[in-house]
Amino acid sequence: MTHRIYLRSAAALLIAFSLGRFAGAVEFKDAGDISAGSVRGLTSMDVGDFNGDGRADVFAAEGGKHASGRRTLAWFESPANSSKSTWQRHDINVDADLAEFLGAAKLADIDSDGDIDVVISSDKHSGNKKSANVFVLLNPGSSSADDSVWGVQRVTPVAMPWHHINDMELADIDSNGRIDIVVRSLDPNEIHILFQAESGQYALRSLPTGIEKSEGLAVGDLNNDGRPDVTFTGYWLETPVDPQEGHFLLRAIDADFKAVNQNTKEAIGDIDGDGHPDVLIGPAERYRGGGNHHLVWYQNPGNETAETWKKTVVIKKINNCHTIKLVDVDRDSDLDIILGIPWGKSRVDLLLNDGRGNFSKPQTLVEGKGLYSGAIGDVDGDGDLDIVGQDTYSRNSRPFLYRNMLPSAGSD
Repeated sequence: MTHRIYLRSAAALLIAFSLGRFAGAVEFKDAGDISAGSVRGLTSMDVGDFNGDGRADVFAAEGGKHASGRRTLAWFESPANSSKSTWQRHDINVDADLAEFLGAAKLADIDSDGDIDVVISSDKHSGNKKSANVFVLLNPGSSSADDSVWGVQRVTPVAMPWHHINDMELADIDSNGRIDIVVRSLDPNEIHILFQAESGQYALRSLPTGIEKSEGLAVGDLNNDGRPDVTFTGYWLETPVDPQEGHFLLRAIDADFKAVNQNTKEAIGDIDGDGHPDVLIGPAERYRGGGNHHLVWYQNPGNETAETWKKTVVIKKINNCHTIKLVDVDRDSDLDIILGIPWGKSRVDLLLNDGRGNFSKPQTLVEGKGLYSGAIGDVDGDGDLDIVGQDTYSRNSRPFLYRNMLPSAGSD
């Protein structure tokens, strides 16, 4: 059963007052567990339109080490009638030796055949033996005799001596028209780029971070040269003309961030509307000595050689920001913040942007459930962005949907 989330009257008045120059609170509806209890112990998920009906579907990976031995690879089909709570489950069967920890997944048309594929990491998480792979699960398409049997391509050259991949982004790093894969391993602490050639084969390049036991990355073109760059834990790597062989120049955004918390979640986007992509960084978790720190956005100076990025604190002394998204929630053409806290006082917050980089006080959309690896997409096809994500981490996490209740785009 679904239910609406209403703020208590006093809290609603406080938020309305605090929004001031902003458009106003945005209502979300808790549409419940899309798996109807069939998945428990998610490690990674993402959204994408698997069947081409204009509505974002949900991919879920439930895996091994953190799911009491259970294993699920499936996508859930968004119903045509958004008032219905039943999502059809489509299992994904692959002939692949998947390890215990499926820590990161992203969706895209990797092989350029017109349908959505799955990129997923696979490793042992921790322990004495390091062994990690990245796989592409290839969608057979609706014309296949059995659309539950997917192809699989291992894109790492061999099983790599890495532990704990928890960050992944997809982008065309080398500008050859093919989607590349960027991941970060915890041990060794490196950023790995898997470059896809026109042939569909991959070449691996690994870049040390110089930080021990750290997480977090984002990808975006920070210097507007047409080549996506990589941010991580207060730094950015400037992508060279030849990303496979050239030198990635390390530049600082906030070199002191890691001294307080070296576990980050990050997002890149033009926050203040000046045409330059900015960087949003938050402390992701308390593990490995991660202390309370600020949720901060850094203004791009517009010059890659500049040593100072103007710092604006959005929320002081916070932690467990394991989902951070920059998206236009209220359809006013600027980037708002979705913040998911999966531990402690778990919640999902929305902070509205006035278009100049000033954010409202947090509007709590959900209490008692957070977002571990949340994803954003138009699930019901009404023109606004909805939120999907597992409420916490590990054995008890489930995939929940929170529907944006703005009037449909183009309606009065």
